Amino acid sequence: VSPSATVLTGYTPQEFYEDPGLGMRIVHPEDRPLVRRAFAPDPAMFEGPAAIRWIRKDGAVRWIELTNTLIVDDSAGTSTIEGIARDVSDRVAAERALAERVKELSCVAAITREANSDPPPDELCRRVAEHLVPAMRHPDIAVASVWLEASRHVTGARLPSHAIRAWIETEGRLRGEVAVGYTDDRPFLQEEQQLLILVAETLRLWMERRDVSRALRISEERFRRLAENAPDIVFRFRFEPTLGIDYISPAAEHLTGYTMEEIQADPEIVWRVIHPDDRDELLHRMREPGTDPLLLRWLRRDGTILWTEGRSTLVHDARDRVVAAEGIARDVSDRVRAERELRATVRRLNELDDERRRLLHGLVDAQEEERRRISADIHDDPVQVMTATSIRLGAI
Repeated sequence: VSPSATVLTGYTPQEFYEDPGLGMRIVHPEDRPLVRRAFAPDPAMFEGPAAIRWIRKDGAVRWIELTNTLIVDDSAGTSTIEGIARDVSDRVAAERALAERVKELSCVAAITREANSDPPPDELCRRVAEHLVPAMRHPDIAVASVWLEASRHVTGARLPSHAIRAWIETEGRLRGEVAVGYTDDRPFLQEEQQLLILVAETLRLWMERRDVSRALRISEERFRRLAENAPDIVFRFRFEPTLGIDYISPAAEHLTGYTMEEIQADPEIVWRVIHPDDRDELLHRMREPGTDPLLLRWLRRDGTILWTEGRSTLVHDARDRVVAAEGIARDVSDRVRAERELRATVRRLNELDDERRRLLHGLVDAQEEERRRISADIHDDPVQVMTATSIRLGAI
């Protein structure tokens, strides 16, 4: 026995010489069967190093890597073991820690996959709980509990009081819990608590994504109801990668005269219904979008002309290419007719006003002429009377 045995075991070489059984007693009880088998004449027991635990004199447990050689003396009928022992406790601890981290990360990855598959809450609780148990340091005595709002699953009869927990909160509201308990009082590692926090965070993200998806569905349903019952056309026209109609509301059927099936089957109908004289204006607006509504004439299937007012937004891709147009178009034919009638009425009123002004000027001129005539008459009569009176007085 080399002097370095004292460093590894705390016992001196002399103690090993004086007590031949000491070499077996320092072996951890769980590893002694392995050592006993090493004394059997089985060469396979000596293929490569073996790791066992030694209990030091001070009670500390150290991992030892043994590299042994079996020497058999057939003539003497004896067997001898020669070997080298070295302390690998740090390496074993690192390997075990790495194995635990891999186990924990595998658990989180598996739970993330489960959440991404978006199962019902009851099923997700069951799957998460079943993934948690084997990820614990002592899975044989571990009981997992997962609670998500109205759903809960416990892998055992009940969750032990000796447990660690992680809460699931969204927007300050408690909505779930992840917990693991041991059926005895074995301590939990800090890494196990961190694992529960990671799992709780994964489930929180799942709940938020589910909330957003639910709100989006409600919003889409509300929008669809509004679009399908609105008299206006709501549309999304696709230009890339192929020409098509991603969505158009049912009002298009009434306004164009084409059925929804015909419009969906032949997207170019949307171009053909534009009056030929207005197509250049539409192309110009597509090249240079503006904020003002676009007034266009549509040719209905029966040949009648429909005036529409539209507002749209061009959709660009990551390379700034125009790939779609979204917008709304409404029938403003009555308004256009009313505006035309109003303009005609205003024009007629202006003509009548001009005629009234001419008549008024004529009347004023006639009145002025009559006033001058009357004034002249009034002036001439007194002069004539005075002259006649003067003549009479002279005769007298």
